[in-house]
Amino acid sequence: MLGRVRSGVAWNITGQVAQQVLRLGFSVALARLLTPRDFGLLGMVGVFTGFAGIFVTMGLGQAIIQRQTLSTKHLSTALTLSLLSAVVIACVLWSSAGYIAVLYREPVVAPLLRVLSFQFLLSATGVVHSSLLQREMRFRELALIELAAFITGSSLAVLLAWIGWGTWSLVFNSLAFAGVQTFLFWRLSGWKPSIGFDRAVARELWSFGGYLMGFNLLNYWARNADNYLIGKYCGASDLGLYGRAYHFMMLPVSNISRVIANVLYPAMCRLQDDRERFVRVLLRMHRAIAVLAFPLIVGLVMLSTPLVLFLFGNRWLGMVPILQVLLIAALGQVFSQQGLVFNSLGRADLTFKVGATNSVFIVASFVAGLPWGALGVAKAYVVVWWLIVFPYSWERAGQLLGLHFWHIAWNVRKPFVGAIVMGVPTWLVWQALRVSQPPFVQLLLPTAVGVVVYWLFLRIFARDLYAEVWEVVRGRKE
Repeated sequence: MLGRVRSGVAWNITGQVAQQVLRLGFSVALARLLTPRDFGLLGMVGVFTGFAGIFVTMGLGQAIIQRQTLSTKHLSTALTLSLLSAVVIACVLWSSAGYIAVLYREPVVAPLLRVLSFQFLLSATGVVHSSLLQREMRFRELALIELAAFITGSSLAVLLAWIGWGTWSLVFNSLAFAGVQTFLFWRLSGWKPSIGFDRAVARELWSFGGYLMGFNLLNYWARNADNYLIGKYCGASDLGLYGRAYHFMMLPVSNISRVIANVLYPAMCRLQDDRERFVRVLLRMHRAIAVLAFPLIVGLVMLSTPLVLFLFGNRWLGMVPILQVLLIAALGQVFSQQGLVFNSLGRADLTFKVGATNSVFIVASFVAGLPWGALGVAKAYVVVWWLIVFPYSWERAGQLLGLHFWHIAWNVRKPFVGAIVMGVPTWLVWQALRVSQPPFVQLLLPTAVGVVVYWLFLRIFARDLYAEVWEVVRGRKE
């Protein structure tokens, strides 16, 4: 199993690196072809489509992965439930699109939402197939599927944006991604689907998946209430800036933390009866995440201005202060694996309860910061994240594992100090270049200095951590 985990991490990282290199190119192209308002309109629609998507999956995919034993009845029942849910959700969105457009005072939202409702019919048919691939740790296939779907959707989006389709280019990006992804899930999973329903099996799946769906519903609004509030009260342009900033803030979380966590989830489900080994794997995962994510986050804080200028141009400079504030929260969000702990141990009820508590505080922070615009929302969120959400979540997870919140923090102290040490000369070099040099040079030279400083810090002051991470990469240690 350990070899499959290593292979899974390698393939996921390879897929994410390839996807992010391509994503960067596509994002630059789309940002040059479209306006913040175009992205903001999609963000308005995305608040509701993202919420509706939770009802399609209903936590069934994770229930399939978590179960020790699995039969054809489980798979057929899960597929039937997903398809029925997708039809209902698509109809609800189609009929309510006009009311949502009135809510935003943006008439164009209605047709956008109606067309996007078809993506649920596409994605629902692939829920079971993708879960089987993950359960069997076939991460090579998963990485290639996601990459192929991303390239297809993004290429179509750039083409449509180039010929003047505006926000519609982003809509058809989503539809193409869902269609290609589902087609490849079916081709590669090996399971021949059948429509069937067993009430007893449905109860078994729902006993685990129901808590996860409840958590996902609460967590979704906690994570997207900011988009709704900013879109409604500040406008599409402000939401476009905020959305781009949030996307960049999530890069370390999506490409490092979640990649590792997604691979480890099926493996940690099999370690649920060996708590000592479970804790050891968790702490090692945190150290590996910190070594990679901390310097990336600090570097983004220091160089966000030349980065935005180089990639997107002057009209996107308004996202810089929002990005810098949100990145402070990202230092903790890369360790948001509490749900992985709860779910791996079969405690989806705690995932729901902790998520419900956190959701109240997060949404309250958005409301409190709204009078000061998108930047105020970001600042209020960061305060609540560090004072309440992060420590509370890990205290509850630690109670199951015999860990204290401060054990989690102390475990990653060395890469944190190294990232701060790296950030100082990075910022000083940028200050020396910002007046006389173009954005590309302002970005390149400080980045090179930061990489060298961070590497030297690990080699001199954290040799044990450097050796541990290197040995894990080379596959010599558990």
